[in-house]
Amino acid sequence: MIDALTEIAQVGIDVLYLESFTYTKTEDLKAVIELYQMAIELLRVDPEKYQKAGATLYAEVVKRQGETRQTDRGFYYKPTIYKNQAEKRR
Repeated sequence: MIDALTEIAQVGIDVLYLESFTYTKTEDLKAVIELYQMAIELLRVDPEKYQKAGATLYAEVVKRQGETRQTDRGFYYKPTIYKNQAEKRR
């Protein structure tokens, strides 16, 4: 999600939660937090520069991700199964 902060900010989200249990090394979690802080500040100061850096920032986060759980976009970009199930019941 580090490469989609513009969209997140535009809809009014101002808090992010990073799942710390997915990181096997404390230094990796710390590095990812610092990357997000840098990305948020860059977006605030220079949105155009942030847009250009998005793919690089994402690659850095993926590089730090542990092998037990890979990075994904969770429920943000995929359709929910619950909506589909509710429509089937009607």
